[in-house]
Amino acid sequence: YLEYRAWLKEFHGTKIKYAIIDYDLLFPKALSLALDSVGVKTFAFQERATSSLYYKINGTICDFYAYSGALWRQIGEKNSSIICDKALNLGAWRLCFFYSNFLESKMRFHKKVPYVESKKRILFLGYFLENSSPATNLNANNQLFEYVIEVAKFFANDLIFIRMKVLDNKTFDLALSRLSNIHNVYISTDYDTPALSYGLCRDADAIVCPQTSLAEEALAYGKKVVLLDNLYSVKGLCSAIYPFQFYFMIAQG
Repeated sequence: YLEYRAWLKEFHGTKIKYAIIDYDLLFPKALSLALDSVGVKTFAFQERATSSLYYKINGTICDFYAYSGALWRQIGEKNSSIICDKALNLGAWRLCFFYSNFLESKMRFHKKVPYVESKKRILFLGYFLENSSPATNLNANNQLFEYVIEVAKFFANDLIFIRMKVLDNKTFDLALSRLSNIHNVYISTDYDTPALSYGLCRDADAIVCPQTSLAEEALAYGKKVVLLDNLYSVKGLCSAIYPFQFYFMIAQG
């Protein structure tokens, strides 16, 4: 309440008519209420489609809310933590990144990639190494790399790429220690090019990963996606949070 009063004082007499909320889940609710009180209309984009499923945490308060798709709108309109006057079905707005001009010749990996048209491309998406987090600890990463190794051996004549969400030194060192001797595995090392993960997903024939919004967007773009549901400490996460319409892409066992 005190935050609300402070924001109300800040915007008293404002000439602002409209405000666009960038990251809906992180936008302060006290600020949303204050803007509503002074007559400022707010427009929010759904940053993460799965926020439609969160009933007791985060939430959004706005005038116009753009959902990431028809299914997410259908679910979200039953969610009491999403409060808006008018709901829209905008679709996943970050799909535009798949159409960016990413050139294969400019993409960087830990070794040279022998691009051959006949070779299939399988992309693994990982998180990063952070031992204090349940989803990114050493056991979870090692288990992911075990899957990479198994797939690389099974598809020995194809190209296996791995793209971590963050590639700091300790994550890169771990990946190298596990994967550097696998002849057809290539670790993405370019973290300077904006939105490059979308280019890698665009060029992949199949994507394998734990739960991530990028996987949802790749699926919407038309890619084949397999969600891992048994990584250490996040086992069962995908089957727990996704509605039944997503069960076809969740790996069992």
